[in-house]
Amino acid sequence: MKNFLLIILLLPVISICQDIQGCMDESACNYNMNATVESEYCEYAYGCDYCSGATNGTGYIVENDINNNGICDNAYTAIPDENFKQALNDLGFTTSIFGVLSDEIYEVDTLNIAYKNIDDLSGVEDFVNLKILLCSDNNLNELDVTSNTQL
Repeated sequence: MKNFLLIILLLPVISICQDIQGCMDESACNYNMNATVESEYCEYAYGCDYCSGATNGTGYIVENDINNNGICDNAYTAIPDENFKQALNDLGFTTSIFGVLSDEIYEVDTLNIAYKNIDDLSGVEDFVNLKILLCSDNNLNELDVTSNTQL
């Protein structure tokens, strides 16, 4: 009876000690947080693509530029100033907690956000085709438009 009880008590320990092969690189899409032995194959996302988020070895690469135009689909430009984000929303842009939908701002050549109580225009640098920016009477201490080469 004692031998039988000892075997039953050791079974959980034996199963815990089994090697689990998988990608052990946390930056890889197919990262397996349970892996104990590194596999030879890890998958990485580049450019617009991103990882699905699974950490059990079943993760995969999600393509995020379906039309191959070089602009990430459903990517957001960060807009940290809530008043700037609201001004963009009022103008009809799609905004979320992440910012403004990048696909929508790529072709914008005129932006009127004057008198909106904006403190920070971070994110305006992604309006790469902007030719006219009206932003007077806000609370701006500085404005970097070096990326807006058409202004």
